[in-house]
Amino acid sequence: NQNRCLHLHICSQRLTDNLGWGVMKRVMLVVGAATLALCLCGESFAQSGERSIDELIGDLKADKTFGNARDARRALMQILNPQVAELKPLSGGLVSKLEQALLSSDYQQRQNAALLLRRTRGYQPNRDLLVVTVEGLRDDSIPYPPPKGRRRVLAGVFGNASAGTEYLAAHLEDCVDLLEAKLESDCPQQRALCATILATEADDDDMARYVEVFRQGLKSQSEQHRFLSAYLMGVFCIKADMMKVTDILAEHLKDNDIPWDANLAAEALSHLGVDAHLYLSVAGSSDAQQRRRIQSIRQHAVGQPIRNRKVIPGRLRFVWSHRYLGKEQWYGK
Repeated sequence: NQNRCLHLHICSQRLTDNLGWGVMKRVMLVVGAATLALCLCGESFAQSGERSIDELIGDLKADKTFGNARDARRALMQILNPQVAELKPLSGGLVSKLEQALLSSDYQQRQNAALLLRRTRGYQPNRDLLVVTVEGLRDDSIPYPPPKGRRRVLAGVFGNASAGTEYLAAHLEDCVDLLEAKLESDCPQQRALCATILATEADDDDMARYVEVFRQGLKSQSEQHRFLSAYLMGVFCIKADMMKVTDILAEHLKDNDIPWDANLAAEALSHLGVDAHLYLSVAGSSDAQQRRRIQSIRQHAVGQPIRNRKVIPGRLRFVWSHRYLGKEQWYGK
């Protein structure tokens, strides 16, 4: 302690010598004021924490107020994964309240609560969280353009389908029955994503069931769903409906102002191997990017599934990244 005090004294003396005593006093006043403000803010937050948590969780609902749910998520996330150690005691009560919100009758509040719990460090999912996460795999896109002057960058509520796919794949042993049940869902997107998660650890017999789900998606009226299904057929190296699959993927090799889709399409076609070459042709194509990509695919054909199937759910986030960017025709249609 004596050494530390001596070191601080020497440092303060050097600062005084370099800056002058007048400047040094002003620096000390500013630092002192900032420290006092932070202490008061922390104390005030701690005193009103329970009330604020209830209000913030209420803001997670769909209430036609733009941006309040997003702001509430940010504030709650700071409590759940705090940078300031003094705020940690509040997180226990918040986790309990978020678990209660998983049972809410409001869809947006359930999905927001699930998102926060999935992002809480060290949290082990309970059954309710897994149920709500599987629910979030549905296509819940908003079928209208964003407000004038704003760019909608949310897929569904807030990317719950893509994030949920990756999360469920990491906890597959706890949710197999939930995923199996949704293979008969009325939502084709939910069926496809559940099949994808299950396929990451499927044997040949089970894989045949999931292949049928992907093949159904090739006939969807949704361009995004068709692309998702064709991509899955490629990376799982499913050599059925090759003409349909390659047609869909080749279209996404073009320079179409949709981020990431060309990379995904090229990866899927590469894993289909030389069998896909029969259906890939640069003849008559006026798109330079498409011609260049097809030539590259022919040189780097793999001809087998992705070696580690567990990475596939994580890559599906890029299927959603383009949905609300660039082209208005992608707005929920």
